[in-house]
Amino acid sequence: MSVLRGGMKPNGKTSTKKWSTGSGISVKCPKCDANIVIVNMNSQEAIRCSKCHYPMIRNADLLSIVDACRKPSNPNQVDCAVSILRCMADYFPEAGTALGALANQYPLPMSESERWEKLSAAYAAGVEDAREWLVLMCQTNSETYAQRTCKNCGAIKYTKTKFSEKNLCIFCQSED
Repeated sequence: MSVLRGGMKPNGKTSTKKWSTGSGISVKCPKCDANIVIVNMNSQEAIRCSKCHYPMIRNADLLSIVDACRKPSNPNQVDCAVSILRCMADYFPEAGTALGALANQYPLPMSESERWEKLSAAYAAGVEDAREWLVLMCQTNSETYAQRTCKNCGAIKYTKTKFSEKNLCIFCQSED
């Protein structure tokens, strides 16, 4: 997870004031309590504190980033938070549920289908909070999404109704 921090250009040189006043997401370093401003990230390198070089790789560290993205301090940070959560959702399912919570507060620069996919992946990975947002999407757009019961094990599953092909149950792994 490499990161572009406020005050730094992608090539590592210090930049103009315009870049450093960006709308990044701020988290506290767990080791030295310095502010780490995350502007963008990818899944190649760990986010590091610029003061003590602590790598943000522990589960608690990643949860603090997700929590900061879930509650941006101003609307200018929403695009940045979505970008960070999109990247994190591929390997940290809690980020998918944060996208659901963020979508409830602000209009997101992502499609409803993409949000459904991230929430479904989080639910399949066992994040219980994702269920709340999947239910809300089923209620608000019932012609596209539905809540069904697995014919094999009786568990509740969430599906796209327009694609009536067989859906895999995340609990018993059967198709119906």
